[in-house]
Amino acid sequence: MGDFDFKVINAEAEIQHMIDEIKRYFVENGNKDTKAVIGISGGKDSTIAAALLVRALGPERVFGVLMPDGDQKDIKDSVAVCEALHIPYRVHNIGPVTKMFAGMIGDAYNKPIVNTNTPARIRMATLYAVAADIGGRVINTGNASELYVGYTTKYGDLAGDFAILKDYYVREILEISSKDNVQEKIAKKRFSANEKSQLIDKLTKEMRAAAKLLEFEHAAYLRDQIEKIKNS
Repeated sequence: MGDFDFKVINAEAEIQHMIDEIKRYFVENGNKDTKAVIGISGGKDSTIAAALLVRALGPERVFGVLMPDGDQKDIKDSVAVCEALHIPYRVHNIGPVTKMFAGMIGDAYNKPIVNTNTPARIRMATLYAVAADIGGRVINTGNASELYVGYTTKYGDLAGDFAILKDYYVREILEISSKDNVQEKIAKKRFSANEKSQLIDKLTKEMRAAAKLLEFEHAAYLRDQIEKIKNS
Protein backbone atom coordinates (compact mmCIF):
# COMPACT_ATOMS: atom_id res chain seq x y z
CA MET A 1 0.00 0.00 0.00
CA GLY A 2 1.23 3.43 -0.85
CA ASP A 3 0.60 6.78 0.79
CA PHE A 4 -3.04 7.76 0.82
CA ASP A 5 -3.87 10.86 -1.17
CA PHE A 6 -6.37 12.64 1.07
CA LYS A 7 -8.07 15.03 -1.29
CA VAL A 8 -11.26 16.98 -1.56
CA ILE A 9 -12.84 16.18 -4.88
CA ASN A 10 -14.95 18.28 -7.18
CA ALA A 11 -17.66 15.69 -7.69
CA GLU A 12 -19.15 17.27 -10.79
CA ALA A 13 -15.73 17.55 -12.44
CA GLU A 14 -14.95 13.93 -11.59
CA ILE A 15 -18.27 12.81 -13.04
CA GLN A 16 -17.47 14.54 -16.32
CA HIS A 17 -13.96 13.05 -16.27
CA MET A 18 -15.37 9.53 -15.89
CA ILE A 19 -17.89 10.09 -18.68
CA ASP A 20 -15.10 11.29 -20.97
CA GLU A 21 -12.96 8.26 -20.07
CA ILE A 22 -15.84 5.88 -20.82
CA LYS A 23 -16.36 7.47 -24.24
CA ARG A 24 -12.62 7.36 -24.98
CA TYR A 25 -12.35 3.68 -23.98
CA PHE A 26 -15.23 2.58 -26.20
CA VAL A 27 -13.95 4.58 -29.16
CA GLU A 28 -10.56 2.91 -28.81
CA ASN A 29 -11.85 -0.57 -27.95
CA GLY A 30 -15.00 -1.11 -29.95
CA ASN A 31 -17.40 0.40 -32.42
CA LYS A 32 -20.74 2.21 -32.31
CA ASP A 33 -22.52 -1.04 -31.49
CA THR A 34 -20.16 -2.31 -28.77
CA LYS A 35 -22.02 -2.60 -25.47
CA ALA A 36 -20.96 -2.15 -21.86
CA VAL A 37 -21.79 -5.34 -19.94
CA ILE A 38 -22.15 -4.69 -16.23
CA GLY A 39 -23.19 -6.77 -13.26
CA ILE A 40 -25.98 -4.99 -11.40
CA SER A 41 -26.12 -5.83 -7.69
CA GLY A 42 -28.40 -2.96 -6.74
CA GLY A 43 -25.67 -1.47 -4.56
CA LYS A 44 -24.10 1.97 -4.84
CA ASP A 45 -21.04 1.07 -6.94
CA SER A 46 -22.81 -0.79 -9.72
CA THR A 47 -25.67 1.72 -9.71
CA ILE A 48 -23.36 4.71 -10.08
CA ALA A 49 -21.23 2.95 -12.69
CA ALA A 50 -24.32 2.03 -14.72
CA ALA A 51 -25.66 5.59 -14.52
CA LEU A 52 -22.34 6.95 -15.79
CA LEU A 53 -22.30 4.42 -18.62
CA VAL A 54 -25.80 5.48 -19.67
CA ARG A 55 -24.77 9.13 -19.71
CA ALA A 56 -21.69 8.33 -21.77
CA LEU A 57 -23.06 5.73 -24.20
CA GLY A 58 -26.83 5.86 -24.03
CA PRO A 59 -29.07 3.18 -22.46
CA GLU A 60 -29.18 1.06 -25.61
CA ARG A 61 -25.45 0.32 -25.28
CA VAL A 62 -25.50 -0.64 -21.60
CA PHE A 63 -26.48 -4.22 -20.72
CA GLY A 64 -27.18 -5.26 -17.14
CA VAL A 65 -26.60 -8.75 -15.81
CA LEU A 66 -28.27 -9.76 -12.55
CA MET A 67 -26.65 -12.75 -10.87
CA PRO A 68 -28.32 -13.83 -7.63
CA ASP A 69 -26.86 -16.84 -5.84
CA GLY A 70 -30.02 -18.82 -5.21
CA ASP A 71 -32.89 -17.00 -3.50
CA GLN A 72 -31.91 -13.33 -3.17
CA LYS A 73 -34.61 -11.15 -1.65
CA ASP A 74 -33.04 -7.83 -2.67
CA ILE A 75 -32.83 -8.75 -6.38
CA LYS A 76 -35.71 -6.31 -6.82
CA ASP A 77 -33.22 -3.50 -6.17
CA SER A 78 -31.18 -4.66 -9.16
CA VAL A 79 -34.27 -4.80 -11.36
CA ALA A 80 -35.27 -1.31 -10.18
CA VAL A 81 -31.88 0.10 -11.22
CA CYS A 82 -32.14 -1.40 -14.73
CA GLU A 83 -35.71 -0.18 -15.16
CA ALA A 84 -34.90 3.31 -13.87
CA LEU A 85 -32.01 3.59 -16.32
CA HIS A 86 -34.03 1.99 -19.15
CA ILE A 87 -31.28 -0.54 -19.87
CA PRO A 88 -31.89 -4.11 -21.10
CA TYR A 89 -30.92 -6.86 -18.70
CA ARG A 90 -30.82 -10.59 -18.08
CA VAL A 91 -31.10 -12.59 -14.89
CA HIS A 92 -28.69 -15.51 -14.58
CA ASN A 93 -29.04 -17.25 -11.23
CA ILE A 94 -25.65 -18.71 -10.34
CA GLY A 95 -27.07 -20.79 -7.48
CA PRO A 96 -27.12 -24.12 -9.38
CA VAL A 97 -23.52 -23.56 -10.51
CA THR A 98 -22.19 -22.78 -7.01
CA LYS A 99 -24.02 -25.85 -5.64
CA MET A 100 -22.57 -28.04 -8.38
CA PHE A 101 -19.09 -26.67 -7.72
CA ALA A 102 -19.45 -27.25 -3.97
CA GLY A 103 -20.51 -30.83 -4.63
CA MET A 104 -17.57 -31.36 -6.95
CA ILE A 105 -14.83 -30.21 -4.56
CA GLY A 106 -16.47 -31.47 -1.36
CA ASP A 107 -15.28 -30.30 2.05
CA ALA A 108 -12.89 -27.75 0.57
CA TYR A 109 -15.92 -25.57 -0.20
CA ASN A 110 -16.51 -25.15 3.53
CA LYS A 111 -13.38 -23.05 3.84
CA PRO A 112 -14.31 -19.34 3.85
CA ILE A 113 -11.58 -18.46 1.37
CA VAL A 114 -13.25 -20.85 -1.08
CA ASN A 115 -16.96 -20.23 -0.53
CA THR A 116 -16.61 -16.44 -0.39
CA ASN A 117 -14.52 -16.12 -3.55
CA THR A 118 -16.07 -18.77 -5.79
CA PRO A 119 -19.37 -16.92 -6.47
CA ALA A 120 -17.41 -13.81 -7.55
CA ARG A 121 -15.44 -15.88 -10.05
CA ILE A 122 -18.59 -17.54 -11.37
CA ARG A 123 -20.19 -14.12 -11.80
CA MET A 124 -17.20 -12.82 -13.75
CA ALA A 125 -17.25 -15.88 -16.02
CA THR A 126 -20.95 -15.19 -16.58
CA LEU A 127 -20.28 -11.56 -17.50
CA TYR A 128 -17.68 -12.57 -20.07
CA ALA A 129 -20.06 -15.15 -21.55
CA VAL A 130 -22.74 -12.49 -21.96
CA ALA A 131 -20.22 -10.04 -23.41
CA ALA A 132 -19.12 -12.63 -25.97
CA ASP A 133 -22.75 -13.31 -26.84
CA ILE A 134 -23.86 -9.72 -27.45
CA GLY A 135 -20.58 -8.09 -28.46
CA GLY A 136 -19.55 -6.15 -25.39
CA ARG A 137 -16.86 -5.18 -22.92
CA VAL A 138 -17.06 -6.20 -19.26
CA ILE A 139 -17.18 -3.34 -16.77
CA ASN A 140 -15.35 -3.65 -13.46
CA THR A 141 -17.18 -1.80 -10.66
CA GLY A 142 -14.51 -2.13 -7.94
CA ASN A 143 -13.28 0.93 -6.08
CA ALA A 144 -10.00 2.13 -4.59
CA SER A 145 -11.04 1.33 -1.01
CA GLU A 146 -11.48 -2.34 -1.92
CA LEU A 147 -8.07 -2.40 -3.60
CA TYR A 148 -6.49 -0.57 -0.65
CA VAL A 149 -7.51 -3.22 1.87
CA GLY A 150 -7.47 -6.24 -0.46
CA TYR A 151 -11.26 -6.64 -0.34
CA THR A 152 -11.28 -8.24 -3.77
CA THR A 153 -11.30 -11.62 -5.51
CA LYS A 154 -8.57 -12.53 -7.97
CA TYR A 155 -10.16 -13.54 -11.29
CA GLY A 156 -13.47 -12.41 -9.79
CA ASP A 157 -14.37 -8.78 -9.13
CA LEU A 158 -10.76 -7.78 -9.85
CA ALA A 159 -11.28 -8.75 -13.48
CA GLY A 160 -12.96 -6.79 -16.25
CA ASP A 161 -12.05 -4.79 -19.34
CA PHE A 162 -12.60 -1.29 -18.00
CA ALA A 163 -12.74 -0.12 -14.37
CA ILE A 164 -14.74 3.07 -13.94
CA LEU A 165 -14.37 3.56 -10.18
CA LYS A 166 -10.90 2.14 -9.54
CA ASP A 167 -9.38 5.54 -8.67
CA TYR A 168 -12.10 6.54 -6.21
CA TYR A 169 -12.38 5.71 -2.52
CA VAL A 170 -15.73 4.88 -0.94
CA ARG A 171 -16.00 8.34 0.62
CA GLU A 172 -15.49 9.91 -2.82
CA ILE A 173 -18.04 7.61 -4.43
CA LEU A 174 -20.55 8.59 -1.77
CA GLU A 175 -19.90 12.25 -2.60
CA ILE A 176 -20.36 11.55 -6.31
CA SER A 177 -23.54 9.55 -5.67
CA SER A 178 -25.08 12.50 -3.84
CA LYS A 179 -25.04 14.60 -6.99
CA ASP A 180 -28.38 14.75 -8.77
CA ASN A 181 -26.72 14.66 -12.17
CA VAL A 182 -25.58 11.09 -11.47
CA GLN A 183 -28.72 9.83 -9.80
CA GLU A 184 -31.29 11.91 -11.67
CA LYS A 185 -32.86 8.76 -13.14
CA ILE A 186 -32.49 6.64 -10.02
CA ALA A 187 -34.66 6.90 -6.96
CA LYS A 188 -32.45 7.55 -3.94
CA LYS A 189 -32.64 4.63 -1.59
CA ARG A 190 -31.35 3.85 1.87
CA PHE A 191 -28.68 1.22 2.31
CA SER A 192 -30.11 -2.27 2.65
CA ALA A 193 -29.09 -4.08 5.84
CA ASN A 194 -26.74 -6.34 3.86
CA GLU A 195 -25.22 -3.47 1.90
CA LYS A 196 -24.75 -1.40 5.05
CA SER A 197 -22.98 -4.31 6.78
CA GLN A 198 -20.66 -4.90 3.82
CA LEU A 199 -19.83 -1.20 3.44
CA ILE A 200 -19.08 -0.80 7.15
CA ASP A 201 -16.83 -3.87 6.97
CA LYS A 202 -14.91 -2.41 3.98
CA LEU A 203 -14.51 0.99 5.60
CA THR A 204 -13.43 -0.53 8.92
CA LYS A 205 -10.69 -2.54 7.22
CA GLU A 206 -9.55 0.53 5.32
CA MET A 207 -9.56 2.60 8.53
CA ARG A 208 -7.43 0.03 10.40
CA ALA A 209 -4.98 -0.21 7.51
CA ALA A 210 -4.68 3.58 7.39
CA ALA A 211 -4.05 3.79 11.14
CA LYS A 212 -1.25 1.22 10.92
CA LEU A 213 0.40 3.37 8.27
CA LEU A 214 0.02 6.46 10.51
CA GLU A 215 -2.45 7.99 8.07
CA PHE A 216 -4.49 9.37 10.92
CA GLU A 217 -6.46 11.99 8.98
CA HIS A 218 -7.71 9.34 6.61
CA ALA A 219 -8.53 6.98 9.49
CA ALA A 220 -10.45 9.70 11.33
CA TYR A 221 -12.46 10.55 8.24
CA LEU A 222 -13.37 6.91 7.71
CA ARG A 223 -14.42 6.56 11.35
CA ASP A 224 -16.87 9.45 10.84
CA GLN A 225 -18.20 7.87 7.64
CA ILE A 226 -18.79 4.57 9.42
CA GLU A 227 -20.84 6.32 12.11
CA LYS A 228 -22.92 8.15 9.48
CA ILE A 229 -23.66 4.89 7.64
CA LYS A 230 -24.58 3.10 10.88
CA ASN A 231 -27.08 5.85 11.63
CA SER A 232 -28.46 6.09 8.07
